[in-house]
Amino acid sequence: MERAKTPADPEQPTGETNLENELWQTDSGERKKGVKELVVQLLADERPLPVKQVFLRLNTGSNPPSYQAVHKAISAMHAQGVLARSAMGYELNPKWLKSLSEFANAASSPAEPKPGRDVQLIL
Repeated sequence: MERAKTPADPEQPTGETNLENELWQTDSGERKKGVKELVVQLLADERPLPVKQVFLRLNTGSNPPSYQAVHKAISAMHAQGVLARSAMGYELNPKWLKSLSEFANAASSPAEPKPGRDVQLIL
């Protein structure tokens, strides 16, 4: 009796894409953007938008994402606090944008030595 393949089996296609680790290469060697990245870029320009409008605006080009992929990405980003939902649709969460800005500022500022720690150079 042959065992049934589970979705965890690498030989069994699940029909879903792991959006967290999605990196594609184009013919020119450039990285194609994942669905989440496309959604963030779209909602940075146009907001708020319902899921269907996000899908329709992303449904251009030679390899558009499926409605399921767009819906899954939006649901995951909403659960993670990246997107906020309003009566008009989804938009970038202002709290997430503020934390992203603070992170970028901290990462771009020079590192300061921690108090109480002396560093000695050994030559």
